[in-house]
Amino acid sequence: MKKHLFLQAIICLTFVATTYGFGLPDYLPDGPHPRIWLTSSELARLRSDMAENTPEWQSLSTWLTNNYPATNYDVRCPSPSNPSWRSINWDGHSFGSYRGLGWLKNIVNYSLAYQILKASDPTTAELYGNQAVDIVNGMIATHSVGEENDNGILMMRAGDAVYNLTNNADEVTAATVAGEYISPTYRVGKYGYPARAMMALPIAYDWLYDLLTPAERTLWQDVMFRYFDWVRGVTSTYNDGVVYDGVRYHEQSDGVCDGVTNVCTSVSDFYQTGASWEDIGDNFWSGHFAMMSLIGVATYGDNADAASYYNYALSEMWENKLKAYWNDPQYGKGGDAVEGWNYGGGYFRSYQALWGMYTATGYNFFNDTSHPQEMVQSYIHSTAANMTDMYNHGQWSGSAVGRPFDYHLFMPKFVLDQIGDTTYAPIAQSYLDTADFAVVTDDWSQLMFKFDSASTTDYKTLPLHYWNEGSGLFSFHSSWDDLSDTVSSWFQLGHGTSSTHENYDEGAFQVIRGNDKLVWDAGLNRDEWRQSVLRFGVSGTTGSQRPWGTQWVLDKSVVGQEHDAAYNYIKADLRGGYQKYYYSSKTADIYLKSVLYLRPNLFVVYDVTRTDPTNANKWKDWQTQYPGTPTTDVGTQTITFSNGSSKAFVKTLHPAVSYSTAVESGVYNYVKARPNVEQEYDQFLHVIEATSSTQNQMTTADGFLSTDGKMRGAYIQHSSIPWVVLFSADQDGGDVSGDISYTVETSQEDRPRHILLGLPPNTRYKVRVTDSRDFSLTVDATGDHVSSSQGVLSFGPPVFKERTLQ
Repeated sequence: MKKHLFLQAIICLTFVATTYGFGLPDYLPDGPHPRIWLTSSELARLRSDMAENTPEWQSLSTWLTNNYPATNYDVRCPSPSNPSWRSINWDGHSFGSYRGLGWLKNIVNYSLAYQILKASDPTTAELYGNQAVDIVNGMIATHSVGEENDNGILMMRAGDAVYNLTNNADEVTAATVAGEYISPTYRVGKYGYPARAMMALPIAYDWLYDLLTPAERTLWQDVMFRYFDWVRGVTSTYNDGVVYDGVRYHEQSDGVCDGVTNVCTSVSDFYQTGASWEDIGDNFWSGHFAMMSLIGVATYGDNADAASYYNYALSEMWENKLKAYWNDPQYGKGGDAVEGWNYGGGYFRSYQALWGMYTATGYNFFNDTSHPQEMVQSYIHSTAANMTDMYNHGQWSGSAVGRPFDYHLFMPKFVLDQIGDTTYAPIAQSYLDTADFAVVTDDWSQLMFKFDSASTTDYKTLPLHYWNEGSGLFSFHSSWDDLSDTVSSWFQLGHGTSSTHENYDEGAFQVIRGNDKLVWDAGLNRDEWRQSVLRFGVSGTTGSQRPWGTQWVLDKSVVGQEHDAAYNYIKADLRGGYQKYYYSSKTADIYLKSVLYLRPNLFVVYDVTRTDPTNANKWKDWQTQYPGTPTTDVGTQTITFSNGSSKAFVKTLHPAVSYSTAVESGVYNYVKARPNVEQEYDQFLHVIEATSSTQNQMTTADGFLSTDGKMRGAYIQHSSIPWVVLFSADQDGGDVSGDISYTVETSQEDRPRHILLGLPPNTRYKVRVTDSRDFSLTVDATGDHVSSSQGVLSFGPPVFKERTLQ
């Protein structure tokens, strides 16, 4: 998709010099229409694309030819013949598409064509522009029916067409049929789906402004303001409730209505406001923001109330919510999509909204956050080195599960290009040129936002690890080369991130080698039954181990990390994430998880646990998932799984365990390793090897306890670099104090590298070795080995040269 980079570079350079009716000193969206996205320089670029007949313009032009005129469209939501909001086939027409996106595509495609063509071919431009006007007017007319007529349109409340009301208690009072998608348990009417269609209204209002009559402008303003107030749960002149059997119900109604005076009392915010209203990382919230932020931008100066709607979106939704979320290390810092990059990746529409606010006001909102740069890094690191598979988390991911989508990355890259970033935009360009995308986005998004950067920097220059600080997701790669033996892995070691929908579990991990998925959540479901996690004493196949509600936001979970060319080490305190929302009591009193990745293909995983004393069930299952049928050997305490040209060995070094395996729903292949002794405290030590399918046996790995009982370790006799790894054996996970001694049956020829974790930070030790097997570390201010600030001490073969063997 190479375009004329010289022309685009000139356009980008002249962007900030373009004159608008906004900017200093007030940065208000009070310039001429169009304000959203279509600056004079952007229109020049788009018209150049048309003149040069670029592939992106051809795509939109072909769509217009195939779809205009659309005289038989049905914009009802939902249609009377098929009232289910979840129906994908909306009377056989694409206007519904997936939960409202069809309306967005149709309206924006026609409106964009109008703006591009109006200078060179005004007759055709008006045909397309008026088609968009007809669609919007048709939506309003179709849904303004019955008792709802004086309140606005039913389209904004999916389900109101069958007279469901505004909140949970209303349904009980009015005795409406539960289950029609604004039920007490499933309130889709205030989900973000309708916002995806309604996002098109402020865009169309802005781009078609000179085609609209004064009456149409007023009508569209009323509709947009009503939707705005409906989502935030405010009764206003525009949003005056719903009439049902003579009773008017408002957002604040809890059903205490006598049918005579129609006086209703307040209800909780959970039902009053839109779904996910406080869950900023949720894709529903991004839908609300994308629509609501652009309403004030589009209508500013045309209506006396528009300024208050714009100011609300600016202060309450951007300043106090999205910007704060993106910049907070306990929430969105790091750029991860907390619902997963397939289903939850829709939150990228926040970028489109912010860009519209930028072009309308002249204020660069992206200077207030590093989220675009972080999102580029996060997305690339969430992709395996094969550039085809992605770390799977989240739910309801559609048909292209675990694959990159182009639009997730080209929108932040577009922003970075526009604001002059020369570091991460070129890296994102390299990725977009390389990755194997499962989905290519809509015509208008491709044309407007996807074009090549002026320069490219190989994404392989990125480090081989990345930490999504907010979500706690760590990514590790043996290299960036797309080779059959390249290993990519991910460990979810986070805390709550304020998203009430996709609750993938803390401690979950996945490993892929080349194109071969090894330890992998094949089912992509938020239930921990379908995750590679540690389960604490609760039976059942459903439920996430992260709690619902505001208590999700926990103390910072990552308590230590250190990164070296040969290894990556992370330690997290996950106990706060283990109160199941299906159960009232927490299950884990202690859950400390340490992961040591030994490049290129070994993982040492150490879990220090204690079941909550109030929990009657003390058992724990160390559970792994596989996209096929694994085998278990209780004698060697090893799980083996082969896939393609690769094989995974998962060995339990401590404690002694028994295995149980099952396949759920024909998809989920899990193995549960349960200690043979059920007890309150447990320490799990595992070694995972991702290797060739031709390797018959796992590399020898033996567990041991230090002579003084202070540390628990593994001796891994790898052919290239043997490793001795030790962790603190304190049952509560505390650091090791004082001197240390341990014995490893090695030899001078083996010359392993030793790494001790869980030591006091910045402490000096003298290291001695006797007979190549007995090691002692003495705390000594004159020692020449010093633990790091993270309590890690590493020494290798040079120790043998420095010390006389006895």
